[in-house]
Amino acid sequence: MPQAKRPRELLEAVLKAEENALLGYKTRAEQAAAYGDKGLATHLETMIEDETSHFEETAKILKGWE
Repeated sequence: MPQAKRPRELLEAVLKAEENALLGYKTRAEQAAAYGDKGLATHLETMIEDETSHFEETAKILKGWE
């Protein structure tokens, strides 16, 4: 994560990191499902739910900042 000089910059970096994490987890969940590993796919879906919540919370904070 890049060093931020202002709180808003930090939150923007967090939002980008959450977005990247979501994309990675979605890709891995699809791969796990295609491979037939339902346990891993389910676990990754739970992680996607958590990251989605983090992403939405951060986006809401940034939106209220304007």
